[in-house]
Amino acid sequence: MAVRANRAADALRSPDARAAGRVAAVETRPSFASNRRAPSSPRAAPSMEEPRNTNARRTAVLVGLVLLIGGGLAAWFGRGDDGERAARSAAQPVTEQSPDGEARASAELAEAPRAERREEEPAAAAREPAADAPGSPEVGEAHVHGVVVDGFGTRVGPCVVELRAEGADPLRVEVADDGSFALDVPAGAYLAGVLASSLPPGILPPFEQWTDPAAYRGDGRVNGFYATAVDASEPDADVFVELRVFRAATVAGYVLDAARRPIEGAWVHLNPAAAGPVPPALARSGRSDAVGRFEITGVYPELYRAAVALRSAVDPRHHDAVAPLPRTLRIEEGDVRELQPFTLGGGDHVVRGTIVNQDGEPFAGLRVRCYLDLPLQPGERPHDQGSTIALVETDANGVFEFRELPAVPAIFLAPAEWEPGRPPGEQRAAMFTDARRLDLGAQPLEVELTPLQVDESRPYAVDVEIELDESWAREQQLSIDQLRVEVALLDPAAGVPELPRRISYVPASPKIDGEARAFRWACETPHPAVRITLSAGKRMDPVELVVEPREDRTESRTMRVPR
Repeated sequence: MAVRANRAADALRSPDARAAGRVAAVETRPSFASNRRAPSSPRAAPSMEEPRNTNARRTAVLVGLVLLIGGGLAAWFGRGDDGERAARSAAQPVTEQSPDGEARASAELAEAPRAERREEEPAAAAREPAADAPGSPEVGEAHVHGVVVDGFGTRVGPCVVELRAEGADPLRVEVADDGSFALDVPAGAYLAGVLASSLPPGILPPFEQWTDPAAYRGDGRVNGFYATAVDASEPDADVFVELRVFRAATVAGYVLDAARRPIEGAWVHLNPAAAGPVPPALARSGRSDAVGRFEITGVYPELYRAAVALRSAVDPRHHDAVAPLPRTLRIEEGDVRELQPFTLGGGDHVVRGTIVNQDGEPFAGLRVRCYLDLPLQPGERPHDQGSTIALVETDANGVFEFRELPAVPAIFLAPAEWEPGRPPGEQRAAMFTDARRLDLGAQPLEVELTPLQVDESRPYAVDVEIELDESWAREQQLSIDQLRVEVALLDPAAGVPELPRRISYVPASPKIDGEARAFRWACETPHPAVRITLSAGKRMDPVELVVEPREDRTESRTMRVPR
């Protein structure tokens, strides 16, 4: 098409045609270059040359259009000889001496907006990134890098670091052998830590408070555990993080009898002894082998209390023996601690006593504990039943006896044994109204305690069967699993009487056994009347049952749905 355009231009080389072409180009240029109309000139008087000039102008306009279309198509699609010639011709400066200068000027004016648009399109795309493109200005990215170190400042790797943000999936990055890591993250606030499963043997993770959010205080440290808060909220921020891990400690020793023979199967427990909240995951245990040796690995640095439990010993003769005294010890990071042997015996004290219930009757079959009441180290929590050294039961006359007790301060206590919801008689709640404390080191070898009174549980229980109308339930699209039970005092103002034992009175929402279509509610007595309500939201009117608990009684009742 460019060839034809050139040939048409050559056909207009005569002076008259060139003149007509210039006139036509000047008059038609505004229609290509802008929306403004060319200024009109006074109309000339009619003459015989008017038809010829009109035809010439029309021919020039057509030629200009052909040149315009041909040049454009050649520039877009063609790079052949004719196309290159047309491109070179279009690139030549337009002068008054160019035979077809006016026509080329019109083509350039028309082509200019297209070129401007093609140049603006990439710029606009750069200014408006895709909405879902990561790192867009709306979100931004931050650079997080750091190291993983233990308590000695030694770098630890390889492993995996995880960053967690609220409402987002965790981000993970591999840690190099030299303990370094780096990654780009969406701007925001994170908690960072090392995945336990990725750590080398003998290295412990620092962020177990992620499994117990209440343990994280915000300052990054809770009794030896660390969680690192990472503030990467500013886009393009560069944040350095040092993540703490721990070298595991090992605690080992032996459990022996009075003749220094090995005791097999005894458990040695390391329980946290520091005052205040301590993550329960700190506790560790180990069991003695055939030569009486135990080894507890994976121990965090902390203050511990080591105690021996003999009920699991292989030889049943050791089950009722007085255990060695618990020891309080502080474990440092990476320790390999060999303890002095835990040895049975060595005590000569005997303590006897009698337990009676609130009516003064002997309480048979009740377990009584003796545990330490030793002075505490700074920052150590008080001793509790975890420091038990002996456990006995009362006989038919309510009598108990401890033998071979060491000369140490001790506490004697009968713990609660009844559980709400169990039938009366299976288990009983019994607790000393006042625990007895004795410093056996300041007592004679045999001590007879005055009778210890406990409060014996006299529970009430009601077994409730649910009769569900099947046809009605199908109409309501209701199943037994959708029913809910609530228990409340019939007279809230009455309140529950204060008893010496504060064992749970009621489960406020007993669970329904779907197969048996029944549930049980139980309480301690004395207890005021209660209202039991069966409901299913707006699908049914509530069904109510009022019961008056009586001591040592189990009743059976029925609730029909609907009423």
